[in-house]
Amino acid sequence: MPDLSIRDARKYLCWCFGFESLLILLFPFRHIALANHRSDALLAPPGLLNAAFFSLAAAILGAAWWAVWQRKLSARGWGIAASLTCVLIFLHPDTFHRRSIWGHVGALVIGTIGLVAFLRQDDQNDSGKNPNEFANSGAGNSR
Repeated sequence: MPDLSIRDARKYLCWCFGFESLLILLFPFRHIALANHRSDALLAPPGLLNAAFFSLAAAILGAAWWAVWQRKLSARGWGIAASLTCVLIFLHPDTFHRRSIWGHVGALVIGTIGLVAFLRQDDQNDSGKNPNEFANSGAGNSR
């Protein structure tokens, strides 16, 4: 069985966050399309709150994808925020109201794995040291 490192898990989660961000961006458009069939449903407070919630969730997940993919210093913080957002998506009231709990179990799984992966300290990446620092320091490269 291959050894999965924290760095590998974070890379995988990075792409999960990116995919989920794109998927969630479709929710407000779907809501608008469905609201066109009902009068004033788009401007109802629950509809506006759902659109705002999912838009914010997509922005957080997208920022996490970008930060982890680009190996930014803020990647760990964005990863934690995105993981918590995934858990909140699972706990969203519409999940239980519409009896579509199985449709959001993936968000719960990604959020839980993400919290484990991003809350855990990765000494190689989180210490602020460049892993190539020793190799480039001149040790062993005497002229």
